Amino acid sequence: MAWYGQIEQLQTIFDELERLLPSGAQLTSFIATTVHFMDCLINNQRGNLFTNVYHNSTVRPFLLPYIPSYARLSHRKWFRYAFIHAFHYYCSFEDFEDERIYIEAIFLANGYSLDFVKYHWRQFLKRFNFSLIELTDLN
Repeated sequence: MAWYGQIEQLQTIFDELERLLPSGAQLTSFIATTVHFMDCLINNQRGNLFTNVYHNSTVRPFLLPYIPSYARLSHRKWFRYAFIHAFHYYCSFEDFEDERIYIEAIFLANGYSLDFVKYHWRQFLKRFNFSLIELTDLN
């Protein structure tokens, strides 16, 4: 959340929330212009909030999770999930397009064919009834 009041007022609100929350719940506050929450990077630029997919710098880039019992074909769900994730977090087509290229590079670097990547990109567009023209209208 963006807060424009005094920090002391915000802390009073957080203290009241902690008092009202169940005893097992924990509230953590963090004040900064950029905050990482779960897998989302939230950035406050002159009062405007921007969201991006958070890429953990401690994890090797271009590495997909590997679970031995999973069939390789079930990995298409990861592909679709990554696109859904990116679509939710990016406000502009250019930012989404950069993330799309990053996602495709991850799959190509992990041995998936270009045909696999192109096919599942088309499937994503088809499943959610998008056309490339609609996506470019995000701006």
